[in-house]
Amino acid sequence: FVSEGDFAGTVTGDGTNSVTLTAPLADLNPLLSTFAGLTYRSDAAFTGTETIMVSVDDLGNTGPGGPLTAAASSTLEIDLTPWQEWRLLNFSGSQLADLGISGFNADADFDGLPNGGEYGVGGDPWDPLDGPDKIVITYSDSGGLSYPALTYPRRISDPDLTITPEVATNILNWSSGPAFTFETGATPIDPDFDQPTIRSLWDVTTDSRQQLRLQ
Repeated sequence: FVSEGDFAGTVTGDGTNSVTLTAPLADLNPLLSTFAGLTYRSDAAFTGTETIMVSVDDLGNTGPGGPLTAAASSTLEIDLTPWQEWRLLNFSGSQLADLGISGFNADADFDGLPNGGEYGVGGDPWDPLDGPDKIVITYSDSGGLSYPALTYPRRISDPDLTITPEVATNILNWSSGPAFTFETGATPIDPDFDQPTIRSLWDVTTDSRQQLRLQ
């Protein structure tokens, strides 16, 4: 991207993967020596190796030999976490700079499910109808007893993400772990998600006033 400002030359292909600048040296040099005068930006959420190539042609500006050319290249390694990729795909530059909008604990669509939760279950952070509805309250039957349970899409492609089911009987004191919840199974969805069913270890006969949530 070219920050043209007072640049009097010709710009071809701005915003593409091949940009050509044509101008007198008096115009080119200030542009190239200015921070952010010429800016590289990869595709949204790109991860991997990028090679930037620069070639110059003086068009026979001065000296013998006619037009003279030169070229150089530089390799960049762009390494984003899955969470960073997701943010780049869902928020603009100004929104990314405002963690009150794009942060893990922010709630961009005000649906009660923070962005971290939207990311974890594959919701749309800008659609209040796509997120909380993915978490389904159900019952799991075993041994003639019925247990309150949750089923939901679970992101499995991010090793740094932890989604913890919790259970309570008074909505105040929440507990998690194998002494309180049990995963009855998980159905594969795609390389990024599966769909587990998590139930309480207390059946509804033992205690019918149970609450389940994800943290």
